[in-house]
Amino acid sequence: MLSNTFRALQSPAAAARVAALSTAKRGMSISSLTQFEGKHFISIDQLSNDELRGLLDLSKKYRDTYGKGSSVNPVEAPKPLTGQSVSMIFQKRSTRTRVSTETGMNL
Repeated sequence: MLSNTFRALQSPAAAARVAALSTAKRGMSISSLTQFEGKHFISIDQLSNDELRGLLDLSKKYRDTYGKGSSVNPVEAPKPLTGQSVSMIFQKRSTRTRVSTETGMNL
């Protein structure tokens, strides 16, 4: 069960603050994501505090590398999803979600 601190992460700004604070303490690399291999989760309640912090740290690294205002040349940026596949099943049609996920996979 996660603490109330993580339940209160309603806004992206709050999540970013937690990620920034935890970056100095711990980090998660792509290679450490093997602990999640074959594991599916529906809710963050299924993650430990360390797992959630690690994922937030890693997402911040990705945002800094690939996000708006990044100084990294998109052609030279690492492409960790090369050769990977994604499968999506939607209960309701969601063009915006489908297109944004396809775009992210192809960048």
